[in-house]
Amino acid sequence: MARHFPETVATIVWLLSGLFLYISSTAVTVLSLSAFLFIVIGMFAAAIVIGTPFGYAENLIVRATSRHLGARWARLAIIVAGVVLLVAEVLATFLVATWTFVQVNTVW
Repeated sequence: MARHFPETVATIVWLLSGLFLYISSTAVTVLSLSAFLFIVIGMFAAAIVIGTPFGYAENLIVRATSRHLGARWARLAIIVAGVVLLVAEVLATFLVATWTFVQVNTVW
């Protein structure tokens, strides 16, 4: 896999989630300062807060399976774990983006 793949995934998912949330919401618009700040700051934060731990988990799985399993089983385990981590990262990023969107746009 690419060196910074989990960080890139978190950034892209945050961007797409932010656009989806702002476009589908009737109370706020995409062309606002809050949307701009939510998307721009959130992309950097998602890469650090969400992407980095998933990158470390991926490296840990690759190292552990390479040491303890044969080549064929290690490849299979790495592929399965990579898919599971990718799906988990996408879901986690979307859920955090949704929660943040609600917090930012709640009128007190």
